[in-house]
Amino acid sequence: MLPAGGDAERITFTEVAAPRAPTSEAPRTNTAATGLEAFFVRENFERTRRAIGVLLRDDPTQAEDITQEAFVIVYERWERVSRMDNPLAYTIKVAWRLALRWLRARNRTRALDAALPVPVADGAAAAEAVIARADLARAFLRLSPAHQEVLTLSMSDLDPQDIAPLLGIPVPTVRTRLFRARRALSALLEERPEAQS
Repeated sequence: MLPAGGDAERITFTEVAAPRAPTSEAPRTNTAATGLEAFFVRENFERTRRAIGVLLRDDPTQAEDITQEAFVIVYERWERVSRMDNPLAYTIKVAWRLALRWLRARNRTRALDAALPVPVADGAAAAEAVIARADLARAFLRLSPAHQEVLTLSMSDLDPQDIAPLLGIPVPTVRTRLFRARRALSALLEERPEAQS
């Protein structure tokens, strides 16, 4: 309704752009940023955490912290890492080295026996299992770091073809190290009964 009186006010309408129909083209983005975002997904985080989880089985929170630290390192080096053939393998390698460094520091500050559970009075079998576990842990810690690495990766269901890029060595070398590590571990475990006799 127009106001009463002599002159009517003029009403003007401004043009409003009509909405655009959606197009099938994806918006263009920076490919480096897209690669970075695609890499830093939960799936790659979980793969990395599982790879070092074997080392840190008794401390899953620490495994997650170390995985996060590895991803921060990879993020900081992303320009170089993104050009690698397998950025995930590099990330796992970084996490693996961080986990080993953490374990070595922990082992220096805490005795192995203090870390093992004390058997409860529920039978000789439970006590023997704890003793066997302690013997295995002691023997494992007496292995060279190279043998510890290859055995741990092998126990995490990785094939020599998967282990080789993580350690930066050829597949035949992985097989040789694995054979020698098992042989050395077996010899260390056989020493125990003779020492007690």
